[in-house]
Amino acid sequence: MDLGNIISVTATLQNPAINRYAFGEPAIYGNTDAAAITVDPTIRAKRYATSTALVDLAADGFATTHPIYLAAQILISQSPRPQTFKVLFGLADYTHAVELTAISTTEGVVNTVTITKDGTARSYTYTNGAGESLNTIATALQVLMNADVSGWGVAGSAELTIASAANPITIDAVSPANDNEMWYYSALSNQSIVDVSTERGGAGALATELTAILAYDADWYELIPADAFGAVELALISTWVNSATLKYCSLATQDSPVVNAGTGIAATLAGANSTKTTIIYSANSMAQYPNAASSGRFLPLNPGTYQRAFKSLTGVTSSNLTSAQITNAFGDFCNLYTGVELGGVTIVSGDLQRGYCSATAESYADTYRLI
Repeated sequence: MDLGNIISVTATLQNPAINRYAFGEPAIYGNTDAAAITVDPTIRAKRYATSTALVDLAADGFATTHPIYLAAQILISQSPRPQTFKVLFGLADYTHAVELTAISTTEGVVNTVTITKDGTARSYTYTNGAGESLNTIATALQVLMNADVSGWGVAGSAELTIASAANPITIDAVSPANDNEMWYYSALSNQSIVDVSTERGGAGALATELTAILAYDADWYELIPADAFGAVELALISTWVNSATLKYCSLATQDSPVVNAGTGIAATLAGANSTKTTIIYSANSMAQYPNAASSGRFLPLNPGTYQRAFKSLTGVTSSNLTSAQITNAFGDFCNLYTGVELGGVTIVSGDLQRGYCSATAESYADTYRLI
């Protein structure tokens, strides 16, 4: 019997840009209070077409190294991808700060960190000597950073205050000259990292700003922070989103406690039963924006027609994690993009029930599970 009498299959090749407005539209949020950005400061949100977004962002004064530009670049690199996205214009100033902590005193262990700003990367390496303490190791690495005449410490452009009376090393952007500047950390070895940036604009300012943006334009769905990766601001963003109507947020973190001790921001969000929040950990530079990649890859699709497991994210490097680290992260409902492969392609992996930061509640948000 001719099978054509029973079933007919028609395949249609379509453009990867899928037309979905409002519900399903991502919104990249970050500071835009810079002289180079030419958008009228009274405008708090603007829609960009993904087909021309990078050209249009550049025309609006966004440098190719601006966090919003980088997040947009990752978002529109996915396939499928949304036809449009919003940029939410933040004006509150922030100061970026991290702590690097040496982990092992074993002789011969190599300590490494690469710090990138505005596309320029500076790498630092120190090898443990015999009988050295963690404090000695941290101080030695700090001295290397400050002595780099091409770097951002004392001997360089002095944009960063790099201090270490003991372990950990504290690295703060010099304020106010370097307010709203992002440094990206990568290639960490024998170092754990915690983003210790405080709330931009002071206590209560973040929620006030997001509320003002929402009042200006509520026609977007998933909030993607472009310059907030620390526990303080991520918790505040999640709290605000979970109190808003029909909003969701996709967060990213590089904080080591999330996987090393089963604690940190993911545990905080899970404890708060944040059903409208998803968070993904990356051991690599936050400049890869795994949260923007996830939102760009899945938001064009109809709610309830998919789950985010077993998919590949363009432009995101998989994290090399131990089984214990994976267990810690999953225990706190944190998503991962690890070295699991399917057909030679790295995929999002994990427990299919753990896509949002809640141990108990079911909501419309679970149609957007990441893992």
